[in-house]
Amino acid sequence: MCHFSLNADGFQSNPEIRRVVEKYAMDRAKEKLSRLGFSKFSDTSSQRCYDYTCERGGDLYYVEVKGTQGPRASVTLTKNEVEHGQKYQQRSIAVVVHDVKVAADSGSFRVSGGASRVCLPWILESTALEPIQYKWTVSVCPEPPTT
Repeated sequence: MCHFSLNADGFQSNPEIRRVVEKYAMDRAKEKLSRLGFSKFSDTSSQRCYDYTCERGGDLYYVEVKGTQGPRASVTLTKNEVEHGQKYQQRSIAVVVHDVKVAADSGSFRVSGGASRVCLPWILESTALEPIQYKWTVSVCPEPPTT
């Protein structure tokens, strides 16, 4: 049985492992929020910048789920996830499922363990956000001199 872990910069390079960890996290988040009184879940992950909508007390909430094999301290957010979370802060929930274990099992991956952390409301303080990527639009790009 093989165990898989993150590379040095905290990113899982295997897309299949990323997919099964995210699916596992989605299921765990739904279970955890159900126990907290949320219902009427709708999976919006393929159409929106958040993973679920759900309701509690007649109010609509937006849920962002992050699954990681690493510790709970850091996850990667997209620009749209941050903007939406900030705009709808009082109605946004972040669920981070961290320390997830992945093992190879007869040609597939078995996912287990992990701990869940629910942030409600999801407060995105600018001091807790670190830019790690930039988009560069090539405009002025001189040709290298010929020798």
